Amino acid sequence: MSFGLLRAVGWQALGAGLCAGVSFGLLLLLGRVLGTEAFGVYVLLLNLGTLGLVLIEAGWPTLLYRAGVRGGAAGRELRGLMANALLHVLVVAAGLAVAAFVLGGGRGAALSAALACMGGVAVMNLVSGRMRAAGSFGVEAAWQSAGRLVSAGLIVLVVSGLAWRELGWIFAAWALGLVVVIALWGRAWLVWPSAAGASAAYRRVWPFLLMGGLAMWLLKGDVVLLGGWRGGLVDAQDLSFYAAGTRLTEACLLLAAPLGNVLLGRFSQLGSMGAMGEGGSMAGRGQLRRLSGWLTVGLFAMGAVVVAITAASGEWLMTRMFGEAFASAGALLPWVLGMLPFALGNVVLVPLLNSLECERGLAVCMAAGGAVLLLAMPWMAMAWGVRGGALGVMLAHAVVFVTGWGLAWEAMAADAGKKA
Repeated sequence: MSFGLLRAVGWQALGAGLCAGVSFGLLLLLGRVLGTEAFGVYVLLLNLGTLGLVLIEAGWPTLLYRAGVRGGAAGRELRGLMANALLHVLVVAAGLAVAAFVLGGGRGAALSAALACMGGVAVMNLVSGRMRAAGSFGVEAAWQSAGRLVSAGLIVLVVSGLAWRELGWIFAAWALGLVVVIALWGRAWLVWPSAAGASAAYRRVWPFLLMGGLAMWLLKGDVVLLGGWRGGLVDAQDLSFYAAGTRLTEACLLLAAPLGNVLLGRFSQLGSMGAMGEGGSMAGRGQLRRLSGWLTVGLFAMGAVVVAITAASGEWLMTRMFGEAFASAGALLPWVLGMLPFALGNVVLVPLLNSLECERGLAVCMAAGGAVLLLAMPWMAMAWGVRGGALGVMLAHAVVFVTGWGLAWEAMAADAGKKA
């Protein structure tokens, strides 16, 4: 059992690492090819598209995963949910893409392409949910890696063309790569879209939609606010410098994501030891407190070390990654990464609260952090520029961290009091 769990985690970590490496390398190339101003616009469109992905995906992959584990990876219920999910993805992606094209002004075509691309990403993730439910973690890692490699290859071909000028072509190439992988590999995991039983399915999926939306807003909302609030809170070059720094933040969090997936299972095991009797419950809760506490301290410290390193060598790092045009972004980098210790600590917090069945409380904590991002970041950016915006992001993640851990310790203390 333990070996199987470690092997599954190893496959997931390998797939996540490969996808992160390819994505990061592609961003470095785009930073050099597009230049400072166009790169900032690209990241803005990417973040808007990723926020749209929350509505397109709507938590269906997580529901498919859970339903498949509990009811069988090939059962009728799972196939029905997959049919509902595919219909939702196709309708919402098409609707958002059309709305963006009509209402998006000069950037409408590029944003429409980005949203259509996110529809392909959502289909890939639906298939991933079914693969994980079947226990095919190695296959799922290869599936996501194939989608990333093929789409990245097409993007490189597009941006290497001498006649290329439109950002929307990047997302079109990305989408085409995903379509190729889905057509050649994913058909066995897909079913025909259907609305049968959709009302009951939506009642089950909405909590995942809420949590996913809040998480995505906390991760992507900063660039959207800096670049889209009242025509932009900072100039195009500062936006590009800030956006380049956020790529490092997201790379760190992506590499930490497999740990969060593992911790959900481990924390759930420790939290359910009450079935063994009072002694087992107390021992399990004690281990849960110690493990979550030490992991949080360790990840928080790792984030602080990364910030310190970038404060000392930010200019060298940004020049090496993005080119000489981004050398001035080095001074901004430690400000952008200031939220990383709290964000890494939240990698432990989220599975801990889920294992304690405190999902609603977690949603409230995330909503509080999202509100701080929406209200405080624009004000701080207008007062202190792009560094003020970075401080607003750090404050938002700190709110989630502090309130979430207060909720977690309260829940564990209340449970210990009941057992006593």
